[in-house]
Amino acid sequence: MSTTAATPAVGPIPPDILVVITAAIAATYGRSARVVSVRTVRTAPIGLLQPWSVEGRRDIYSSHRFR
Repeated sequence: MSTTAATPAVGPIPPDILVVITAAIAATYGRSARVVSVRTVRTAPIGLLQPWSVEGRRDIYSSHRFR
């Protein structure tokens, strides 16, 4: 058994995820909306971000108050 860390798979999006995305679009924009394309986006892990940018995000998110 390998002890390497699991990395997210990049490839086709599973059908159940496409169903959830399509349902969210329909609930938000109505049944006449169409999903033209869906693709995965690779983002940088938190460890690779600059510390000041992480702190800036934390400051912005903490300023949002729930009502």
